[in-house]
Amino acid sequence: CHCLVDLAGMNLTVCAEHEALTWSQNGANRVYYEPSHQEVLALRSFLHSLSNGSCLLVRGRDWIAEDQVSDWDYGVCVKNGARIFFHYDSGDVESFLIDGLNLHHLVHFAQAESAPPPEIQIATRTDKVLILSHGWSEQVGPDYPVIRVLENAARRMGWTVVVPDFRGTYEYGPQRGRSERVRTIYEEILCLKPRPQLVVLVGHSQGGAASAHACTQRVVEAVPICGLLLLGSENPRALDGMDWRPPVRNIMIAHSDGDMVISASELKRVAEVWNAPYVSLRSAVSPGERGCWGDDIHHDFLARDLIAQVVTLFQEFLQRCETTPPDSASAREH
Repeated sequence: CHCLVDLAGMNLTVCAEHEALTWSQNGANRVYYEPSHQEVLALRSFLHSLSNGSCLLVRGRDWIAEDQVSDWDYGVCVKNGARIFFHYDSGDVESFLIDGLNLHHLVHFAQAESAPPPEIQIATRTDKVLILSHGWSEQVGPDYPVIRVLENAARRMGWTVVVPDFRGTYEYGPQRGRSERVRTIYEEILCLKPRPQLVVLVGHSQGGAASAHACTQRVVEAVPICGLLLLGSENPRALDGMDWRPPVRNIMIAHSDGDMVISASELKRVAEVWNAPYVSLRSAVSPGERGCWGDDIHHDFLARDLIAQVVTLFQEFLQRCETTPPDSASAREH
């Protein structure tokens, strides 16, 4: 629920990620807290005090020249440790240390309304569900940038989104950890209420392999799984001994050519064996370059040109899944 925080007149809205992402793109119409130089220290302390996963609505801009700034970009930010992750409506994704933010000129947080007006809320439907699985991330887990960006995009299309947290599986060895992630996906599917008419599995890196492995013949016959999308995925055939093609009507594999963590050639081969579409993603960023967290930019789609491609193909994939529902026993029951 919305928590209205009035600290020295800030009157900010703090909420969970899934709630903040249901707000539509109307950032320019909100009122923003513009702290004085004296108030910045108190605001910074407030941000440090927030629990991990806390979300605020935000606007941000960049210096263009010494005395010139860009136009405001609007979006959502998520607090994690000493950092804040920003996802803007333009598709820009950034991460900065709280102590390094220019809170006076470049970053402002939206002040609270008692609740989002009905006309700007986004209605999600329980009859179509996306299970969105993250890759290895010991610190951030479900809050990884590409996951929250795709969650946002899916919610805006009316999908109910479930993001399993796999961090608890890392305490096990590599083999049991992999099976635990598949088990977690099964639990999420089994606990869906009410029973959906459409289910789509999308996974990044480890989450991609787990999503594929979850699609056995019996599961797909029992659950209306109509789509499987692997993004920068591990190779489920090589790492999980997956010797079957997922019996899902819509399958797609997308991978960045510059991924230095998982070779694109491996996933091209998987696509060939599965007779599934393969999409090569390219970026102006050089292969091997790393982002602010030290992660491979190509593998995690951290470049602006990569995330734009991923969001577009992801949205098109969800649209296709809606128009070509599953041909399963579960679907025939509805």
